[in-house]
Amino acid sequence: MGIQQQIQQATINALEQLYGKSFTTKDFQINKTKPEFEGNYTIVLFSLLNLQFAKKIKANAECMFGIQNLLNFLPKDPIMRPFDPFDKAVDDPVVNPFGYTFDPSYNYAPMMKRRVVIGLRWTFN
Repeated sequence: MGIQQQIQQATINALEQLYGKSFTTKDFQINKTKPEFEGNYTIVLFSLLNLQFAKKIKANAECMFGIQNLLNFLPKDPIMRPFDPFDKAVDDPVVNPFGYTFDPSYNYAPMMKRRVVIGLRWTFN
C-alpha cells in the first residue's frame, strides 16, 4: 500500500470516528503540497453545501430553484496574505515567520456568499 493510500485510509478512519458516519475518498482530496510549504501532501476537506430542486413542467422542460453556499461560509481572508500583495514583507521573520507569499490561486474556501438561483432548463432530443 502506497503512502497516498495510507493517508486516505487514515483520513477516512479519523473522519468516521469524529463524525460517526461513513466516508469515502470522494469526500476529500489529497494534493501535493506546494514547494513553499512544509510537508509532502495536503488534505483538503471543508463543507460547501449546495441545494437544488427541479420540477418537470413538460417532457423536455424543468423549472429549478437552488441555493449555493447554503451555510453562507465565507472566511475573513480566503487568500493567503491579502495585506501584502507585492510581497514587500515576505522576508520579515516577525511579520511572516513561515515565509508565506501572496498567492491568489491558493484559496481554501468559497469567495462568494450565499446565492439563490432560479431558472429554466430545456433538454433537446
